[in-house]
Amino acid sequence: MTTTKQIVIKYSLHGEEKVDAFDSDGMDKINGVLEYLADKYVSAQLIEAQARGRERNQIGKRNLIEHGVSDVSYFDDEDSVWVDFPDLNLRNV
Repeated sequence: MTTTKQIVIKYSLHGEEKVDAFDSDGMDKINGVLEYLADKYVSAQLIEAQARGRERNQIGKRNLIEHGVSDVSYFDDEDSVWVDFPDLNLRNV
């Protein structure tokens, strides 16, 4: 049985600071945060357009910065600190 926990994140969306939380299994916080933001802010049409000409199950990399997402960090409740993401992580989701 997998236990879920809430991950609190803060980020900027087109210059406006946002705070959000989502349920995670807690195993891979970094990829969980990146996938959450990509699913929330990168449109399905863009993903389909990037996938044209590729094998059916392949999706191109998503760049959150191009969609206005920046300054991403999550709260690590074990160490009680905010963990910042480098821009490189936001470009290759």
